[in-house]
Amino acid sequence: MNIIDRINAYCFSHGVRYSDKRNQVALVLERTQRAMDAEQIWLHMKEEQFTMSIGAVYLSLNWLVEAGFIEKKLMEDRKAVFAVL
Repeated sequence: MNIIDRINAYCFSHGVRYSDKRNQVALVLERTQRAMDAEQIWLHMKEEQFTMSIGAVYLSLNWLVEAGFIEKKLMEDRKAVFAVL
């Protein structure tokens, strides 16, 4: 089961509204298969012609971390990177 299917099942079972933006952020992380910071994710999405504000990327990342789909790691320079669990 891919991450989008897992997120959609979670949203359905918890009564959470579907979010295309949240799914797109998760999909970028799943496709790249590496840890990325919010700005790298945002730039990658812009390259794929998916328009989204950097603030929406952060909101999506926070939700995905809280729901347990991705993990957040603080690097030595205190920059946060995110990766699919």
